[in-house]
Amino acid sequence: MAVQVVQPRSDAYTGMLAISLGAMLTGCVLLYLDYSQYPDRKPEAYTPPAVSGPAARPAAPVGGASGGGAATGGPTTTPQGGGVPGQGK
Repeated sequence: MAVQVVQPRSDAYTGMLAISLGAMLTGCVLLYLDYSQYPDRKPEAYTPPAVSGPAARPAAPVGGASGGGAATGGPTTTPQGGGVPGQGK
């Protein structure tokens, strides 16, 4: 008696495997081409430009440097300086 061995047929998953292998190889080639454009030397150290005069001072935060606004629990007034409403003058 002879035993017959039947080879499995290729299906859709075999095709998807071949497509993904091609995509991986293409991605590796493109990554190498992109990486090879960068220079081989280390970049120069960054030195910020020197600034002098009034522009060198940092701007004060909104509400003043000492706070004092409603968010910090300080006194609140109206823009006309009316004080707390409900109190007589």
